[in-house]
Amino acid sequence: MTALQLSPNDAYAFRRVLSKLDVPDDLELSPIARLLLTALDPQHNPAGWQTLQDIATGDHQVLQQIMYIDPKSAPPVPEKPVDELFVPPLPDKAQLDAALVQAANQVGRFHRDCAHWLARKSPMTPHIFLESAPLWAAGLAIARRCVLRLSFDDIHPNLYFLWVAPTTYYHKSTGLKAITKLVRNTFQHLLLPETTTPEMLMAKLAGQKPANYDQLLPIEQKLEEQGIRFAGQRGMSIDEASKILIPKKYMEGHSEALMQLFDAPDRMERELRGDGKLIIYNPALSLIGATTPAMLARYLGDAEWESGLMARILALTPTEKDVPYVVSEPSPELNQQMENLRARLLRIHNAFPTPPEWSALYSADEPASLPTIEAQLDAEVMARFNAYSEAMHELTDPRRGLDERLRGNYGRFPVLALKIALILAVMDWVEDGAKGMPRISLAHWGRAQLLAESYRASAHRLLAELNVSQDVKNEQKILDFIARAQKDNPPTKREIHRGTGIKNRKEAYAAVDALLESGVIEALERKTGGRPTQIYRLVQD
Repeated sequence: MTALQLSPNDAYAFRRVLSKLDVPDDLELSPIARLLLTALDPQHNPAGWQTLQDIATGDHQVLQQIMYIDPKSAPPVPEKPVDELFVPPLPDKAQLDAALVQAANQVGRFHRDCAHWLARKSPMTPHIFLESAPLWAAGLAIARRCVLRLSFDDIHPNLYFLWVAPTTYYHKSTGLKAITKLVRNTFQHLLLPETTTPEMLMAKLAGQKPANYDQLLPIEQKLEEQGIRFAGQRGMSIDEASKILIPKKYMEGHSEALMQLFDAPDRMERELRGDGKLIIYNPALSLIGATTPAMLARYLGDAEWESGLMARILALTPTEKDVPYVVSEPSPELNQQMENLRARLLRIHNAFPTPPEWSALYSADEPASLPTIEAQLDAEVMARFNAYSEAMHELTDPRRGLDERLRGNYGRFPVLALKIALILAVMDWVEDGAKGMPRISLAHWGRAQLLAESYRASAHRLLAELNVSQDVKNEQKILDFIARAQKDNPPTKREIHRGTGIKNRKEAYAAVDALLESGVIEALERKTGGRPTQIYRLVQD
């Protein structure tokens, strides 16, 4: 099973480099492959070559993809060119050097192991989705009990992730189910119900018991009691997460509440007609969810971007266009691996002080406070953080033409990277025995910035997807279908309509005619012994 699916061009480039051959200058590489080759400079730097060799041999499945290729063969045939997604490049002063990239690959051991397990558990789920899941789980395990105090704000390790991809093909639910099961088996009391109204969410986070508490089974009552101790620091896993944006009367105020819960203030207050005054102490919600571009486009307008809600959500989109089918097979070792990960995740949770019993707060003279451990950071980390912050500031200059909807996201990427670095540091601190205080090293920052940069590219992919009209989507479906079919048997209009899944036949036929008129496809005749049938293929360059 493949944990990471390399593109044909990336695999070809790595094979050439490891064979000590040049890479064609015009070969299109993914941003991460280009970053690795630029930072390591393996063609001129023996140490960089050795690092790339170690990375490749560290994953048998990745190595297979590379070694499968004949290094002396011609480059892969490029796909039909499409509009290239432009992501503003990071200024040089904020980029990571080769040594830091190498160090970054060695930190966050739980993160790597959990992502690898998820990739085996759900091999058809995009890598960027699975890579985010351990960050959400570990941030939830910490439950706001670790803080990085900086001059401008306190940084807490809670994150919001949203997986956005078309239904079924990318197996979002399978991956989400796997990480949710791991969390539920580790600390079920930290998970909130997936389906809830804003009022009910506020009540749960304020520590209120359900109305039927006395009728619950003893084990369920115990879970409620455990959860109340972490009332405001819990998390949610939502399989259809666009519901949090539904513009219905009963959802009023939900977006604003989610923003506050992300920002982790000391307390939140709500006056509700039925429940009176609700106070959420030390809130810090952790959220992970999945949705489709179509559902997101239905509820997501400019107001959600401008309000700041989407700037707080790391909306992830697949980098893979093709997802090979993976045959299912018995894998009892995955259950053993899950038990190992569960024990390690539980150690993260137990490494911090336990909050007091809720009943003890009624006799306390001081306001309710959460016991915390303060994290430290190496001096060089702050310099890197400031360089990255300055880079994001420069990229939001109105003269650079950045989409207005992404300004808030760019402004928050540096702090989001710090949150990720804090989570990675806590992971390693616990693995090393939880002695002293967690410390964010330069390597932790490097790994966090690499992840943040992949999330920045993802934000651009999401906007590109949301901006595409239905006509363009239909045309792209048709081009993809013809590209797959034409090697053996170029399709007819009727076959295109049925094969692409475009519901309206008139729209499908109109899209074929538009592509024919624009010269992207051409019509041929298939002789069948009777009346010739018109078939279509891509125009060869």
